Amino acid sequence: MEIKRCAAVLCEYNPFHHGHAYQIAELKARFDGVVCIISGSLVQRGDVAVADPYLRAEAALCVKNMRKRRLRLRQI
Repeated sequence: MEIKRCAAVLCEYNPFHHGHAYQIAELKARFDGVVCIISGSLVQRGDVAVADPYLRAEAALCVKNMRKRRLRLRQI
């Protein structure tokens, strides 16, 4: 039986930005799986989130592998 390595991220993504995309892409490159546990309509500070949790989760799921793109840009 093969052991898989997974990373877990407790996140808000309020709003989702390039730093979050970079974090997910790096984790995808280093681990077999990534689990993001996202907050609901209220964030940790008690504020209302900018977007609903489903939209923020969808943004996180759409992250491509930025690491490969960054390495290609360095070669140019």
